[in-house]
Amino acid sequence: MVPPEAAVAIAEGEFNRFYMRGVCARAIAAGVQTVEVYQARTTTDPLPESTALVGRRLDARGLLDDLRNHVLVDRALGLPIGADSGLSVWFPGPA
Repeated sequence: MVPPEAAVAIAEGEFNRFYMRGVCARAIAAGVQTVEVYQARTTTDPLPESTALVGRRLDARGLLDDLRNHVLVDRALGLPIGADSGLSVWFPGPA
């Protein structure tokens, strides 16, 4: 039996993956080479690997390629599958 919250988790993960792809594409279009990882959603028990990524700058082109090739955001960020990190990316470029 699938837990009722599974649909919400899948929807949030997919939204974040496409959001991050958009951020990366926008950064590249604006000539910004990197995006920064931030804690987008609070998690109850964050993994040290997730916490260590906050504030790290990642190559926008490389992350975009990873997000296109990996279904899971955590996998694209190099975290264990199912980490439920709540991480996303942003870039401080023009609006």
